[in-house]
Amino acid sequence: MACFWYMAATFEDNIYDTWVGNKGVVDLVEEKKDYVYFNSCYWAFQTVSTVGYGDFTMTTNTEYFMCLIWMFFGVNFYGFIVGNVETMISNLAGKE
Repeated sequence: MACFWYMAATFEDNIYDTWVGNKGVVDLVEEKKDYVYFNSCYWAFQTVSTVGYGDFTMTTNTEYFMCLIWMFFGVNFYGFIVGNVETMISNLAGKE
């Protein structure tokens, strides 16, 4: 997802109007690609883990759509995990 997050920015006509150009103090447009990829991985991890510090700003419709998809995936993933743990605990409690 980190690769898609950066790729969405490169599709825009003006990359300064995307998260790459709006990343606060650091101008990621002029940075090396590995540093930009590191930031993309950071965004993907904080979004899917539902932490979301707010240091990445979505500015295009593509970025909003990708964030929605990734947040939906993260919430369903955690819901699945919690549901499975609950089922395992209730199965153990029923065997006693």
